[in-house]
Amino acid sequence: GLLWLNIGDSFTSGGRTWRDKDKKNPARGMSYRAPTPEGLKPKDLIGLPWRLALALQDDGWYLRSDNIWYKPNCQPESVKDRP
Repeated sequence: GLLWLNIGDSFTSGGRTWRDKDKKNPARGMSYRAPTPEGLKPKDLIGLPWRLALALQDDGWYLRSDNIWYKPNCQPESVKDRP
């Protein structure tokens, strides 16, 4: 069988745990931000796709290929300290 998986990555929160609610849409905002996971530094790229691929291999799956879908500015962010 085959498994096609499309998964994105994320950055750690930078150690902050609280933030203001979304002023434009308060129902959508979150007042809690998860702390930086153990073993990562603030603002690190988490590497979720790599971690998932390695965990699946450890579980007996075969990793035959990968495809990086690079989409610059698909949804621009106001963050200035990332590549």
